[in-house]
Amino acid sequence: MNTFLGHLNAIYHALYVKYIFAAVISGIIALFFFPIIGVPYAFTVAFLMLTIGIIPIIGRALVYVPASLYFLVIGDPIKALWVLIVSIIVFQVIVGTFLIPYLERRGRAGIPKPVALLAYVIPFVALGLVGVIIGPAVYGFALALRTYHDKRKEEDALAERPLSAEVSPP
Repeated sequence: MNTFLGHLNAIYHALYVKYIFAAVISGIIALFFFPIIGVPYAFTVAFLMLTIGIIPIIGRALVYVPASLYFLVIGDPIKALWVLIVSIIVFQVIVGTFLIPYLERRGRAGIPKPVALLAYVIPFVALGLVGVIIGPAVYGFALALRTYHDKRKEEDALAERPLSAEVSPP
């Protein structure tokens, strides 16, 4: 049971802590960055970056791409390009390429990004904002159960192997 709980803890840390931390950092950066650029309702956009930024891979882009498109629509392509380029550098490259992998190395569960994306997106689409909380919990539990089962299967296979296979004759 302790082994299963250890797997569950590592997986929940990988699914929740690193993405929530990255979303909080992204929201704080957006709170300072968007007013400087002149994004209207910068506090609201930063809050969206905080909440939607939890979604792996695409979450932050779901905020800064519409902000960039807004400037394009109102006829300010320079500001649209500025928002897009700086957002890609800050939110995708720095946060997505450096911060999240750094947090991933500190964790013990290597969850593939597509699995993490599915753990957030499918439940969000099906259940709304509650799905962002429930989805990773269910995915994490299922993944921990599978990992625990695979380890037990390996241990049982090693235990069933005859001793004569391990010792060679003199």
